[in-house]
Amino acid sequence: MGIYGWDTGTASTGEQDLRLPTVVERQLYEAKKRGDTEGYLRILAENQVLFDMDRERTDAAPDKVGFVYCEKPDDPSGIRTLEVRTRGEMLPRRPDVVVEYAVLQSFVEWFGDSEKIVIEVNPGSPSGMRFAHRDRADWERICREVVPPHKRGDILLTDAAGPLHGPLAHALACSAQIALRNRTPWNAVRDVYTDYVGDRRLLRKDWGVTTPAEADDVVDNLYRTRYLPHHVEAALIARKAIVDALEPGDAFEPDHTYLWYQSTARAARGLGVNVRRAQEAIARIRRYEERFRSDGVLPPDGMVHTLAAWDYCRAVTVIRLCVGARFCEPDFLTENLPALGDLCREAYDSWEDYSAGYSLARVLWGDDDAFGDVYRDTVSRHLVLTLDPDSPWRNIPFH
Repeated sequence: MGIYGWDTGTASTGEQDLRLPTVVERQLYEAKKRGDTEGYLRILAENQVLFDMDRERTDAAPDKVGFVYCEKPDDPSGIRTLEVRTRGEMLPRRPDVVVEYAVLQSFVEWFGDSEKIVIEVNPGSPSGMRFAHRDRADWERICREVVPPHKRGDILLTDAAGPLHGPLAHALACSAQIALRNRTPWNAVRDVYTDYVGDRRLLRKDWGVTTPAEADDVVDNLYRTRYLPHHVEAALIARKAIVDALEPGDAFEPDHTYLWYQSTARAARGLGVNVRRAQEAIARIRRYEERFRSDGVLPPDGMVHTLAAWDYCRAVTVIRLCVGARFCEPDFLTENLPALGDLCREAYDSWEDYSAGYSLARVLWGDDDAFGDVYRDTVSRHLVLTLDPDSPWRNIPFH
């Protein structure tokens, strides 16, 4: 189930409903209100927290942590405050500051019982609390007892401050599979996707992006579906042509298989890909689609007609990473993503159809016909996004 829903950022204050960005802030607020400091810390330990770093120092030494401390007017001389925030309380972009994420255990290792450091969670928010060194004695025990964020599995996150309806929300929802896997709010348009250093590292490692110009090229290629496994796409194009030529009510039958192989050879030559590889993909397509039908990813007579969702889904994520890595401004995301949503609607008929296309591409890429963890995780995410009442796919019409 998704724990961040459309309305779960609301907490009762006794006088009125207090709007909080996500359910994490609501849970923190309620723990604070009842005086449950340990419960508050357990919530923190189960989630990522963000803190500011000096951008110039981070660019010069990305493997070192360059904390940005505050001096509060009411604190004794020599005391420094490190402000940390949950994702719903992130501040707007600032040119000289970038954001890193950590878990509660990290602060135990970094600061221990240092009397000079005060850690303030969500400053200025109703969910905020301050922890002087004497309050941190039980942090390590709590961290041992809870399940840390990276082991908690997928969580469907919705940012109440992000778009929930309309073209931009629709386009952001086209990357919900990856957001679910990465435990990031699917609809956040804030500065950071994961964290500044991590975003830059991922763009460099997976996409070869180290400059804004390289980012533009990658995004353009994703919009044009140039990263697809085109030998598989050739086989899908060939079958779709056969299906489209059938009489109304007729189904694609095993008798059509030979024609499928012939048509795939023509489609492969048209796309400039290896004919043999394209024809060999047919058996893999059939195996995975058969399992998809058994596991609820496809209806009993369903099939995938294009893998375009593989590039479209990743395009949204890459743009969000580029915003966090400061290769583009947030305006680029808000202005350009709706066009991607239009491309998705041209290629697919529904969220289920879109997800099946993405899912087939992902298991062909990473499962190696093993029907192992990659397959199971992919099916699980499809079911969460198509069935969970909190899913954007249940709240935003595809067309």
